[in-house]
Amino acid sequence: MAVQVTQAQVVFRRWDTSSGLTETVISIRSLEELFARCLELGEGRLVDRVIIDGVDEEGSRRRLTLAFHAVTVSSPPTTP
Repeated sequence: MAVQVTQAQVVFRRWDTSSGLTETVISIRSLEELFARCLELGEGRLVDRVIIDGVDEEGSRRRLTLAFHAVTVSSPPTTP
């Protein structure tokens, strides 16, 4: 049996002081769509993870999760 992807999703996270941390899950059908969805980032949304479900060569169900971590670093003040 050939390896086959059955479904893929991208999970976005957003932090907001009034609603806290929220996640939005969007199904994707191709790498091009994943790329386009990631370029649409706005309103504080960050890519948290990409989840790919499928079957391996033996027909067993498999899940691949690619997780991302974002860090914001403030620059130290410049001295005159």
